[in-house]
Amino acid sequence: MQSRSPLDREFPKGSRANELLSGDNSDQVPMGAPSRFLSSDDNAPGLSNDETPLFQTIPFRDKISGKFKVVFFIIALIALVVTVIIIVLSNAKPKADTVISSPATVASDLEPEVAENEDFVAPPEPAANLYSPPLDLENLIESSKNSVVQVWCAVSESSNDWYTGTGWPLLVGSEVLFITNHHVIEPCESPRNNDVDLLVGESQETGQWWTGNVIAHDKSKDLAIIRTSLKLNPFPVSTEAKVGHWVMAIGNPEDLIGSVNFGSVSNIGTDNLPWTGEVNLIYTDAAINTGNSGGPLLNSSGQAIGVITGGYNVAEYENIAFVVQISELCSRLLDCRETPWLLR
Repeated sequence: MQSRSPLDREFPKGSRANELLSGDNSDQVPMGAPSRFLSSDDNAPGLSNDETPLFQTIPFRDKISGKFKVVFFIIALIALVVTVIIIVLSNAKPKADTVISSPATVASDLEPEVAENEDFVAPPEPAANLYSPPLDLENLIESSKNSVVQVWCAVSESSNDWYTGTGWPLLVGSEVLFITNHHVIEPCESPRNNDVDLLVGESQETGQWWTGNVIAHDKSKDLAIIRTSLKLNPFPVSTEAKVGHWVMAIGNPEDLIGSVNFGSVSNIGTDNLPWTGEVNLIYTDAAINTGNSGGPLLNSSGQAIGVITGGYNVAEYENIAFVVQISELCSRLLDCRETPWLLR
């Protein structure tokens, strides 16, 4: 196909373009066009006979004043200078990936990779609402049932007479010891007769039996400590207890091993019980029965806040049970100035 120059374009008859091309319009030129392209003279310097002038085809319709040309030239010059300055400044800026990092880059870097960073320490989970049941109540029940034992202390093996109650594991120094009530192991408190049996499981027939020894006791607080080779996950402890806090009692009432009851902290105070001296207590409306003695009272974070010791067994009083505050372990039995607590 034969190429055509812009000059070969045909315009409609009577159009202004034909008039411009045919008439004498040498004074109407494109603004800013070089002089070498403005002459149709074949002998014009810098233009050969076979060259097609780029700006010769369609001149402007109106004559542009010399004053406007000057203004436009100044504006174009300023724009050129500004463009050059911007280019120079942009090349002079340090590279972000070698010298500095923008805040946006830092923030984005922390999102996907943070879980893969082995040194990353996740922020602590928000504290549980101690006035409400835990969201993972099912898990708390199952883990608690797996960590309590039934304590057996022989009064007279020949007559098959036993004291029974509940015990639970606590980290003391570098070992796991078991906490219970003094009145549960009272016949087994002497150095010559301090053996107790611990039952782990759902029944006497299917459970496992372990031997333990009473190593310390405090009758005035109704507390005792048992050492055994049995290893169970220890309960965390807390000395924080307030009226209205949700609580769960777990133990072995009437041989119903691993039973749980729910309630709240009804009151906090100090009292002299018939089987103790003066002791700091938590009062709860959680159901407590024979066999619960020595079991832990847990808050909604799964922390032991007390040791169940007894309750009213008369018709005049309902839903009032006594729990020895966990801090009473520190009165005579444990040194609680360090974590974990230590034997005295």
